Amino acid sequence: MDTQKLTGDELDDRLDEVKCFLDARESSPGPAYWRLSVHGDDVDGNFCHDCIQELCPNGEVGTDYSFYGCAPEQDGSLQCDNCGRTLEYVLDDRGVDEELECYSEDTPDLSNADTCFHLARIAHGAYTVDQKRAIVRIVERARHKGDA
Repeated sequence: MDTQKLTGDELDDRLDEVKCFLDARESSPGPAYWRLSVHGDDVDGNFCHDCIQELCPNGEVGTDYSFYGCAPEQDGSLQCDNCGRTLEYVLDDRGVDEELECYSEDTPDLSNADTCFHLARIAHGAYTVDQKRAIVRIVERARHKGDA
């Protein structure tokens, strides 16, 4: 169905279906960690648990490194600066637009759990009618291509 014809409740219902579909297939990334200075200030980076352990052997949370208690709001996807592993995040409005642009031309692989995680972040962050239509269109295109 052409998403341009979907309005109001129909669009929200379709978006809810897309969210459920993606949530069931997404990966569960861990939180982002970052190193702290001697004074407890943020120093650098977003790291996965394994990489922060390598960078701060024998380190302690709150003294040598810290992590987000909840997923940080971002304007794009979040990966470990060291190994590239996907980290937990939530997209702000600008981030939803940026990520939609990344997926607008390609057909995403819905069998990839990390891809589903990224798409789910878009779906859960979609606020405007255009954003909602775009993510529904991207996921439906991918579902029809892969018969997922």
